[in-house]
Amino acid sequence: MAAPATANLKNLDGKWVMNPALSGSFDDTLKLQGIGWVSRKAIGMATITFTITETTTDSGATKISTLQTATGGLKGGVEDRVLDGSVKEHKDMMFGQVKESNKWLKISDLSDSDPDDKFLKEGWEKDVLDAGELVCGSQDNDKDGWKQRQVWGFAEVDGKRYHVRKVATRKGKEFQHLKTVYDYTGPA
Repeated sequence: MAAPATANLKNLDGKWVMNPALSGSFDDTLKLQGIGWVSRKAIGMATITFTITETTTDSGATKISTLQTATGGLKGGVEDRVLDGSVKEHKDMMFGQVKESNKWLKISDLSDSDPDDKFLKEGWEKDVLDAGELVCGSQDNDKDGWKQRQVWGFAEVDGKRYHVRKVATRKGKEFQHLKTVYDYTGPA
């Protein structure tokens, strides 16, 4: 189901499920990140539901909490993204030791001459462009040599408004661009 008009980057509360028919495949991106074939295939077959709650921290930063539930009701952990630009290092089960940062990103800070920036910048709906900001998450894995930026917004896809995430991943001279599209399935 398309995103309701009330949903925006300042109000992502609700349940969101990736629409595989409208989204790209994760396989090449995960392969670039060093994820094995069996894990890539399992991820490709799973349906993941994100239950998102958006709040504000005591310091005034936006906090986006996401509970992930996989096919069959298997609950994953809660992922908290505090959009304050601070860099946090953690060990991820799948991606290893990662440095992560989350922030609001001004669309005007994305360059038209950089291919990753151009991909991340294009295709957003008028409300997102008028607001001038996207949610941006960056991850670096120094050991495996990859860097990834992910931006969130809303875009029109097949004539309907959807929550969209774009991911640009680089490892040396190799890169992958991925767009995922999410159906709204109800309140959180």
